Amino acid sequence: MRLARLMYNSVANDRCDHREVAKILETSQQLNAASNITGILYYSNRYFLQYLEGNLSDVKATYLRITRDPRHSGLSLVDESLIDDRKFAGWAMAYIPTSDSITPAISEFQTQAEFNPKAMSADNTVKFIMALQTQLPKAHYPIANNEEQPE
Repeated sequence: MRLARLMYNSVANDRCDHREVAKILETSQQLNAASNITGILYYSNRYFLQYLEGNLSDVKATYLRITRDPRHSGLSLVDESLIDDRKFAGWAMAYIPTSDSITPAISEFQTQAEFNPKAMSADNTVKFIMALQTQLPKAHYPIANNEEQPE
């Protein structure tokens, strides 16, 4: 099995509010769990940034389904590459809400004050996603081979 990651960003349409984002998250968690897809979704300032990982064909099929969702537009594929291991194992779709604790990461990886993933390079997008990972509850990190959980 070839493991892949895919990252994209998009802009929420005017009718997409926080209730719609909650619906997107719920549906993503259900569909991703059925397809063994893991990842994270970040939404702020009307922008979506999503990281998906799993079997290459499943990730591509998931992204194709996402491209058809009318709640967003302006999809930009940031990265699609093969990976050795999952970064979000155990998370059918993690979600980090906008908060002050994210502001330093935004400032570190883009020049604008407000979140705009379209202003980030692909490399900085990966780094930002990994910074978001540190905000997730540690209870969801898997422990394999008696390794300690990340600090």
